[in-house]
This record gives sequence, structure tokens and C-alpha cells, in this order.
Amino acid sequence: MSLALPALLGALGGGPRRLVAPGVLDPAIGFARAQVNTRSTALGPDGAAWQEYLADQPRFHGTARRLLLAGQRTNALRNPRCEGAVAGIVGTLPTNWTETRPAGVSREVIGTGTEDGIQYLEVRYFGTVTAAAAITLRGESLTQVVAAVGESWVSSCFLRLVAGALPPVACTTAISGRTAGGTQTGVSSATVAPTGAPLSSQRVAVARTMADPTTARVSANNFTTATIPVDTVVDFALRLGWPQLEQGSFASLPILPPAGSPQASTRGPEQASASLGALGIGAGGACTLLLSALLPQAAPSGVGQTLLQLDDGGTTARLALDNPAGGSTLRLAAAANTAALGSMTPGTTFRVALAIDGAGRIAASLNGAAAIAATGGPASGLTTLRIGSQAGGANPAFGEFGLVAVLPFATPDAALPALAATLPA
Repeated sequence: MSLALPALLGALGGGPRRLVAPGVLDPAIGFARAQVNTRSTALGPDGAAWQEYLADQPRFHGTARRLLLAGQRTNALRNPRCEGAVAGIVGTLPTNWTETRPAGVSREVIGTGTEDGIQYLEVRYFGTVTAAAAITLRGESLTQVVAAVGESWVSSCFLRLVAGALPPVACTTAISGRTAGGTQTGVSSATVAPTGAPLSSQRVAVARTMADPTTARVSANNFTTATIPVDTVVDFALRLGWPQLEQGSFASLPILPPAGSPQASTRGPEQASASLGALGIGAGGACTLLLSALLPQAAPSGVGQTLLQLDDGGTTARLALDNPAGGSTLRLAAAANTAALGSMTPGTTFRVALAIDGAGRIAASLNGAAAIAATGGPASGLTTLRIGSQAGGANPAFGEFGLVAVLPFATPDAALPALAATLPA
């Protein structure tokens, strides 16, 4: 990939070394993602079909081929691949799945299949309602997944309407807190209106923080209607694929068990790092770092997202760029001293040119704006550059990294805006 930079770089020692580029990791970057009996996922290069990844395989997402980095998450649903279904009128739902439907409405399990790399259940509901009630389809029972008051959980799945029309009532995806016995303690929902568009383009999600002190379980209604009145004629077929229920305030990308082994599945934290010595950077950290990245979400309350960090193996002596907890601000950190760099827009690429002077000072430009600096950081003892997290995977960025490049010297503050402005989006 060509990277156009100001002529100043030639005078200062040449072009940058690209550590992350579309579809590529420099050999100096060590990459790890622990997972046992789990498959991680990402969109393939066509931007439509999903692919599965084994442990320690870097994921490059969609047509832009940005490197995906994310923290640890567990899909608590045991059967997101929809295994065990038997086709037929009534038929058999996938193993562990449950539903409710009104009297007078029949179910046909049309079958299972794969669309855009996503395993799905296709099911039809039809008939005339004789006792008002809702239709609800769940990828798990009401009491399987343990939760506690104060925890945040998020449910997600792919939905596609393949035939007919949805009932003339509100349709949602929902997540509920429950007692150990299954009584609902609270619910959050999001309106859904699945169409005939490709399944991979229709992922829906809803999050809830458990507030009731009696909460001991969490459940998800992946698709549910409001109460359907008596005499309403129902006839529609729906595909539901890769349901996921995970602890967190936003949905991460799908996490799956191996085919044929239904179970809760954990994707470990993705860690990308390099020795400063291997990059020609001394223990003071003097260098220039160039970043083009995208965060789909702002940092949630209570935990930040680390983008770049130089450290000594810990989390205190550090020089860093992060997205602190509870917002969209990007921030420079020099040990305990910080400076707000500006704000990013979730889902939109941002570009940063960042210089470390080797004496505990860090300065950066966001999207070509005037440079901001923070001082008082470590001036010696630094050993490691980390991308997307702190040591041990702490404060992970759930994001996409299109470019990380390095120069083994500090660029003057005045040149940083021009550097940032030349980076690819």
C-alpha cells in the first residue's frame, strides 16, 4: 500500500514502517487470541460472507481489511449454529431453543442452512389467532444463563424475512433479567423490521443493565411480537442466525462453538504488540506513530479503550493514546497525566499522528488539528509497543485498525497535523 507523507520525512530519515496495513501484519508484531473450542468471526473480503477463525489467527474485516482487535467475550448461548432442528409442521426447534406462540397459530420448521456463512433456522408461523398472545423465538431457555444485578448484557442475532408479512403489531428483539426461577425482573427491547435483504446485512442487538436485586438469570427473546389480537391472520417465514448473548454494553462480533459441539464459547482478548528494540526504538520511547482506526462504539462507563501504548510491561509507566471510559474523547496519557486530544465519531475512521520525545512527553494531532501534548511520562525503561490494549489485554479497544506505522524518531509538533492529514481513511 502506498502511503503519501510530507517531504519532511525524507529529510528526517525516510518513510514509516507499516506494522498494520490492510490484510497485513508486520512480522515484528506478535499476535495472540486465546480460545478453546471456539471460533471467532469476521466479514470476508467481499464484505458480505462471514468467515471463522481459530485461535491466534488475526482477523481482517470486510472490504477495507482492517485488523480487528477486541477484548474477551463469551457467547453464553450453547447452540448459535442452530443444530438439532428437524423439519416439519411443528417439527423440532434446534437443541436448547424455545418459543411461545398464540393458540391457533401453527409452526413449521422449514429447516436449517447457511447464508453468507451464517448458520440459520428458517421457521414459518401461520394460522388465525384464537387467544391473544405473542410469538417469541429464543436461542436458549429462560433460566440457563446466570447473571447478577449491576451486570450489563447484550443480545444479538441476524434476522431475515423470507416470506409473507410480519404481524400488524410491534416486532422487537429483547433482553430480560430473570429470577432463578425464570420470573422476569425487567426487560429492554429494540424494534426490528427484517426484510428480504441478505442475512449478513441484518444484525440486530439490544443491551440491558440488570437493575432489580432479585436478578439471577438473563434471557433473550431474539424475535418477539407484541400481543397479537384474536382473529388476526398470521403467515410469515423468518430466518434467524447466529444468536448471541454476552456480558457487555455493546455487541461484539459473533462467537461460535465448533460445529457439532454446542456449548458456551469464549473468545479471549486479542493482543498485538512488538518489542521496541525490534522496531529500532530506545528505552525512552522516542518515535512517531501513525494511526488510522475506527471504533464502532464509544467507551462504555467504567472501562476505557486503549489504542496505542508504550510501556514497561505494566499499566502505570506508560505513554498512550486511549478512549477513556464513558464517552467518545480521545486522550493522551503520560503516566498519570492526561490531555484531551479531541473526539471521535463512533463508526467513522479517525487519523492520528503521535510523537514521543524520549523524555516523557507525548504529542499528537487528530485528523490534522493542532498538536496537543501531555508531559510527565516515563523517560526510560520502556520495552513494548501495544496496539489495541494494555498489558495482559486490559482496557481493550473493540475496534478496527487500518494502519499503524512507526518512525524511530520524534517528529516536531508542527509537522504532526500534516502527517495526520495524509493518512488513509
